[in-house]
Amino acid sequence: MSLHSMRNRLICSLASLLFLLACDSPSESRSTAEPERAAKSSSARDQQADDDVDDTLKRACREYGSLAAAIASDRDRGVPFKAQLKALSGVEDEDAKARTQSLIDMLYNQPYANQMSPEGAASMFFITCLADAKRSQAGAQTFTERVEIETALRDFTTFKKKPLVALLGQYGIRIKSVEAAPVEGFSIPIGQPGDVLYIIELGSKPTKKLPCKLKAWVTGDVLPVPEVLRHGDTFPVIEPDSMDPLLYWAATGKCSDAFDF
Repeated sequence: MSLHSMRNRLICSLASLLFLLACDSPSESRSTAEPERAAKSSSARDQQADDDVDDTLKRACREYGSLAAAIASDRDRGVPFKAQLKALSGVEDEDAKARTQSLIDMLYNQPYANQMSPEGAASMFFITCLADAKRSQAGAQTFTERVEIETALRDFTTFKKKPLVALLGQYGIRIKSVEAAPVEGFSIPIGQPGDVLYIIELGSKPTKKLPCKLKAWVTGDVLPVPEVLRHGDTFPVIEPDSMDPLLYWAATGKCSDAFDF
């Protein structure tokens, strides 16, 4: 596929997909990193998302998967990263352009995707697109600005009685984005009706030593994507056997016994 054809497909598929998501969801803030986060944290609940998404969105997500396959194919044929970005110069839809830039970056530069075959890219990004769509239809919101992130997490009770953003920031850990997704937006039951799952994308590795050997948890080519439940005024819901160890420590001041690293 030529870069010009890729750009035309982008305009048709990405712009229509984002329009459909915007119409179906009350969300006012969207992260261009949503595909990246979904790729890192894909699970069985994502695999079942297409059972609950209408045919129009399915078609749009298939096009999105096809776009990912085209980018991966170009990469494997030796098309340079900068040439892919240059092909987007004429795209006027800024949301579609930003989302595709993120997709290109993943498939060229990120270790969990830069070796992915075109077929694998098509399948994975189709599935994660459906999962994103179902969460959006349920009312998920994504926050990327610092003030928005601080507001979204201000009720997270830490053992230090200070905001989660500030506590992690003491160790050099920056939060890149937060998605607040009602559990009704997932195909596999999570929590209780009315609960909200917070998906936290970390944007930097720690610069200082963390308690509980946690530096090993948040160091590597791919950072973890912690998830935590909110049940009414209870935030976070403490789940010792499954809770992300970084958030477990932040909430309780204790080391998690559920992970060995």
